[in-house]
Amino acid sequence: MSEIIDDVLAGLASTRQTMHNQSDKIGEIMEKSNNTLLHIEAQASTMPTFKGSVQPDNLYHLSPDCELSLTRILEQFQQLMQQSVKCEDNKAGAQTALDCCLATRHRVENLRSSARKLVALHDTIAQLKLHVQEQHELLANVEKDDSLCEST
Repeated sequence: MSEIIDDVLAGLASTRQTMHNQSDKIGEIMEKSNNTLLHIEAQASTMPTFKGSVQPDNLYHLSPDCELSLTRILEQFQQLMQQSVKCEDNKAGAQTALDCCLATRHRVENLRSSARKLVALHDTIAQLKLHVQEQHELLANVEKDDSLCEST
């Protein structure tokens, strides 16, 4: 009997140690990702904004995959809003308060996920715009240098 208890205690100790190691690794990963995000935000805030004359037609160039993702996000948002209206309509019906709470929690999680995707997409597009602007500036500087060299 004592061997079984010793085995169970040893298993618990090893599980506790494994969980502690996993939580340490997760903490390190979270710290690195937070530092990376802070670095990206700092770079984004220090870069100058685009002040050139931009025509509205050329403001956003999205790949078909990005457009599809945005469309899906908007469609899911509309479905979630329709479900919330249905949940409110059915309060007196078969659904209990717990069902409404769980449905609302699910909708909030979906919205939170979609919001994170939109923020990431926005940041990516902003970085791409800045990169394109830098490339245009570099090309303009190279062309100026070439024209100065040719004129001399």
